[in-house]
Amino acid sequence: MIATFTIAALDPETNTLGIASASNYLAIGSLVPHISVTAGLVASQSMANPRASRQALDCLEDGHSVEQALDVYLSHDTYADFRQVAIMNLDGDAVIHSGSQCIPAVESTQGKHFICLGNMLVEGTVAAMASRYEASRAGGRPMAEALLDALLAAQDAGGDKRGKLSACLRVSRKDAGYMATSDSLIDLRVDASPAPIAELRHCYAVNQLYNSACMSPEWLELPALQDKERLLLERFATLYGDSGVNVMEPGHLTGIFTQQNIPHLLDTSSARINQAFFAHIESMPLLRNPSSSQ
Repeated sequence: MIATFTIAALDPETNTLGIASASNYLAIGSLVPHISVTAGLVASQSMANPRASRQALDCLEDGHSVEQALDVYLSHDTYADFRQVAIMNLDGDAVIHSGSQCIPAVESTQGKHFICLGNMLVEGTVAAMASRYEASRAGGRPMAEALLDALLAAQDAGGDKRGKLSACLRVSRKDAGYMATSDSLIDLRVDASPAPIAELRHCYAVNQLYNSACMSPEWLELPALQDKERLLLERFATLYGDSGVNVMEPGHLTGIFTQQNIPHLLDTSSARINQAFFAHIESMPLLRNPSSSQ
């Protein structure tokens, strides 16, 4: 049984689909999230069925309703009573099935363009997840970050009552992947960790650093850095480069930023760093607590 809590969402303004999930089960990202930018999404858990998930997406692709796609997912399935699955199409129509044999607490809810579900939970987990997602989106947070916020809120509310092991975040939009060669905008997994959601947030921060589209219009000059920013920069240099680097010398940082594939965030000629660098590394657990990298 795959006890899991999951949130799936659609951003109709950008035609972006996303799924975030966490569990005390190994490599949840290999089983739960399934997205097609031309059909919709499926979140399959509690005896997940990846093959049936693909068939349900094919059904949506052929123009059928989410209810019909659910019928396809559960057809001729002797384990239907043990499965929990949510399906959403590109119009935001959604359906959730929680089999009678799923282990309690079994919870689910639907909001505007999002769905939450979970099984083997501490009671109240899904309500916390949904509430945080709505608040984050209302506060202007991008969908991916709101999904991560929701996962963290769910974990804080109790989450999987057995513990925690893995987490994932998948976000798709047409041609939004690497060099426009795929639809995979974000596809991050933490397969086994004592702190999977914290590590997933770290991975997301790194993902945003790599993305030149996430650059800020604001630049910070090295001599004007505050103590907090200087400390983060020193920890970054120590973790990914050389503890002996003088971070106040842009020439000394060039190699590190280039090696880490983020040269666009360092303006050597003007001795300044893009604000996006600090905005994202601040959420990296390994930089907040450097001893945890050992």
